[in-house]
Amino acid sequence: MRVGISIGTTFDPADSTRAPRSVLAQADAAVRAGLDSLTVGDRHSLAPNAYLQNVPLIGRILGVWDQRPVGCLFLVPLWHPVLMAEQIGTLAAIAAAPFIIQAGAGDGQAQFAAMGKDLRDRAARTERGIRLVKALLDGETVDDEEWNIKGAHIAPRPAHGTEWWIGGSVQRSIDVEAERVGDSLVDAGYRGFERGAVAYGDPQSVAEQLAPFGELGFTDIIIRTMTRGESAVRTVELAGELGAILA
Repeated sequence: MRVGISIGTTFDPADSTRAPRSVLAQADAAVRAGLDSLTVGDRHSLAPNAYLQNVPLIGRILGVWDQRPVGCLFLVPLWHPVLMAEQIGTLAAIAAAPFIIQAGAGDGQAQFAAMGKDLRDRAARTERGIRLVKALLDGETVDDEEWNIKGAHIAPRPAHGTEWWIGGSVQRSIDVEAERVGDSLVDAGYRGFERGAVAYGDPQSVAEQLAPFGELGFTDIIIRTMTRGESAVRTVELAGELGAILA
């Protein structure tokens, strides 16, 4: 199984000026650790918390990332399909590997209201948006009455192809740095998960807990960094050790 990293990009207001350096330090660590993929998330209107936006971050990270998959989450209902496709096309033109498009429906009434969208329409808009973005990335000319799109056609398009990751809720959490707090952390309900839904420990023990997923046909393990600073960098380093065991 491949092991990749999803870098957390939400920061407290007091850390907003240091936030970009924290994300780039994790990206540098992911390069050194030889992780198989790197992605960032997508959220909007979170002030006073700082949320670093996905497209400029990945553009900067591509300056150090090599020939491995890279990409980001897009909350599809909140993006105009032409704009989303053009952002992906440009980033994918810079990348030297398939570009990962993590497509999500999003949540939160406040977030949708801030973007001028109705939360109740997210399912239909997600399905329609994905279809339109795929068509644009395939080189088609697109018209769509709902989005008021007429004769849209984009370039550049992904030279190395794309990987679409479309999903919803996740029922298993991984924390390869949790050994030092261990049972006291998970017994308290780590991030709302029950004890049986959490894999923790050193890289070897976590690899043993995750091995059955490989037998079931899973191809990728994505670790989300939830801490910041040196702790987050250490998580990335341990993820590299996990990846070496699972390779």
